[in-house]
Amino acid sequence: MRVNYFVLMLMLGMSCSGIIFAEPPRWPLDIEISPSSSYAEFRGMRFHGGVDLRTRMTTGFPVHAIADGFISRLKVQHRGFGYALYVDHPQLKARSVYGHLEDFAGPVAVFTHEKLSKMGAFYGIEDEFGPDRFPVKKGDIIAYSGDTGLGPAHLHIEFRTLNDEPISPSVLGMKVPDHIFPKLLALYFDPLASDTRINGGFISQSVTLNSVASTTYSWNQPVTIAGRAGLSIGLVDTGEGGNRFGVEKLNVEIDHQRIFYRNFEKYSYDENDQCPYIYDYRRSEAPGLGYVYTLFRWPHEKTGFSDGVPAWAGTLGSEKTGRHTLTITAIDFGGNTVKAEGPIDIAPLKAVGKSWRGALTARAISYTTFTVVVDCAPPKVAGNDFDGVAVRDAIGRESILPAYFGSSGIQIAFPIGRDWAGGAMCASAPLLPPLAFVNLSGGEIVNPAGARAIFPPGSLDFPILGRWVPRPDLVGKKPLLPKSGGWQLEPPLLVAAKPFKVEIRSEAPEAPARFGLYRFSGSDGYGYEGGEAHGGCLTMSSRAIAPMVILDDTEPPKARFVGSRSLKRMGPCWVYTVSDVGAGVNDDGYRIFIDGKKGIWDTDPDKSELYIVKPAGRNKSRHHLDITVVDHAGNRKQISEER
Repeated sequence: MRVNYFVLMLMLGMSCSGIIFAEPPRWPLDIEISPSSSYAEFRGMRFHGGVDLRTRMTTGFPVHAIADGFISRLKVQHRGFGYALYVDHPQLKARSVYGHLEDFAGPVAVFTHEKLSKMGAFYGIEDEFGPDRFPVKKGDIIAYSGDTGLGPAHLHIEFRTLNDEPISPSVLGMKVPDHIFPKLLALYFDPLASDTRINGGFISQSVTLNSVASTTYSWNQPVTIAGRAGLSIGLVDTGEGGNRFGVEKLNVEIDHQRIFYRNFEKYSYDENDQCPYIYDYRRSEAPGLGYVYTLFRWPHEKTGFSDGVPAWAGTLGSEKTGRHTLTITAIDFGGNTVKAEGPIDIAPLKAVGKSWRGALTARAISYTTFTVVVDCAPPKVAGNDFDGVAVRDAIGRESILPAYFGSSGIQIAFPIGRDWAGGAMCASAPLLPPLAFVNLSGGEIVNPAGARAIFPPGSLDFPILGRWVPRPDLVGKKPLLPKSGGWQLEPPLLVAAKPFKVEIRSEAPEAPARFGLYRFSGSDGYGYEGGEAHGGCLTMSSRAIAPMVILDDTEPPKARFVGSRSLKRMGPCWVYTVSDVGAGVNDDGYRIFIDGKKGIWDTDPDKSELYIVKPAGRNKSRHHLDITVVDHAGNRKQISEER
């Protein structure tokens, strides 16, 4: 089926977001329109600006202009979008962007090839044009799909305003083909005040969603909330082919009255740093949880995805006490709608009545945005009618803190504040370890044994109590050798508003180039983060820090000849696979000589391949290749062989 019959969202004369269409734009491919990603979906610390379309795992499909307009810009770069075209559509007041192209078509292809030839390069063009240079009509072939830049073979297409704000395809009347309904996985209830209780305790609670019909989900037991709580939902929208997509609309209702919504229609690239406020960063990064959407508005959220909704809207707990019906509706970009509905109980917040004053044994601590929660072993006393614990801070001042006495243990909620920076005691027993207090004006968290976090002013959204915890389990990685202790920064789920600096001390007085900071992420193992050497420390900046360790990379890259191949724009090439177990291969770390002369070469890091252009016009059946590959740690792999 041709895409034009499949994507009509607006009929003649209908409007979308104030734009009137005689007919909507067309999709750029004539093959089946099968997305592998969606607009504004979670990409860590940013949103995905466009839609990725599958191209049957190959290249060379004609790419058509979605509407009348003109080519306003082109880029040819090694990574990123690779070969990319920007087409302005004045009648739509919009711009379309096409990335990872194999090549351009028509006059713009001639222009590009001639310019690259004069430059003697494969990359390095970024030119802009007026409306008269390269005009196009709807349906014109403007390029061919490829796999240049970052990623495998696919077509990345973005729709933007003429001010370069990414917009959803639906704004232009283009409906994404999708017949698969999202799957709702779980609800997450998070305390948003120091005295908030969820099911009696002070820590976050998750509720698995059960499918009760093809498009309806529910949960078995009501969730009891006292105080302000935040709601998030984890979902998976696989679409055609199994990829994980985002959704277009989310709606939250209490007793069938809307309290919050999100509409993923338009954002600014300047708002990319807001992504962790729209998606729960840590949960969305974790395997198996899907994309986890925050269903309330943080006071520091500035996106337009919930225009007109005030700060803290969508939070639970302010409703009148008693049983309520909570309904969450999700609509994907194909218009498929699912909902989850079930009970919540709103309970009153009560003052502490009876306080425990004996010793307690702390077992673990956990963190929420506004509390540090100490988990203790249950004392050997009859009854569980206590709801508070008497504690003393580091200088002996007593406080009565709210506590949850459950059959399996006790939770004590310490509010985030300077009073608890020195730790706390319960009777004569240590309860809360010493922590560093950092407020919005900045500060440091230091472990004298070898770790420091430096928070500049404005880097935090809320004050924190934190510490560095040793992680000796991180130092057994081979063949890379540990050159520091393993460290984890707490709160472990911290996502800062702006980057902060981390310093890890190495075992050597001066950290050599082959030393690097590596993050540990469980099932994914170790990932190279780099780090700058300053004296005996390696430093890096980030908004979210995983457990870290310094490793010594003395392993050179590996390179292996795998055959010959003819590549577009390069011709016949020798092909080598290149890999590295540590810091990774430096894109500029190749030195290629053929018969003693500099060779022409290129790489595709996504495929871990090196391409060496075979000499043309020489009457030789064999050539001598000298190949040097250098990784980020400075290790060299050298090959000298006949081909």
